[in-house]
Amino acid sequence: MRGKGETVDAAGTAVAEVTPARPARRARTSHARLALLGGFEVQADDKRIQLPVSAQRVAAFVALHERPLRRAYVAGSLWPDVLEERAGASLRSALWRIHRRGRLIEANGDELRLVDGVELDLREAEATATRERR
Repeated sequence: MRGKGETVDAAGTAVAEVTPARPARRARTSHARLALLGGFEVQADDKRIQLPVSAQRVAAFVALHERPLRRAYVAGSLWPDVLEERAGASLRSALWRIHRRGRLIEANGDELRLVDGVELDLREAEATATRERR
């Protein structure tokens, strides 16, 4: 009996099928801006991007932290009242929805962070406040 992803060669031996690697995906947005102050809004290439509330929560949570965050920490923080497996599934779903609409969150193994170059209104406000204090 063949397993999924296997073929049989001329001698009748099961051989694993090799799927060619997908080409690297290019970023679909060249300029992105995330606004958290005064309401959640994402713009990419001067167009407003609609995200479901669960995806907004993930984007905002990750953006509020200046360092990469572990997936388990994000999932547990945003979905504390569900089992770990369900929280992880909710996080994966939210990330998929974000990635479908543009490049905002970078997933590198077990860590998540805001993509370099994404403008964040909160950071701009912090920089302005710091300059004004001097």
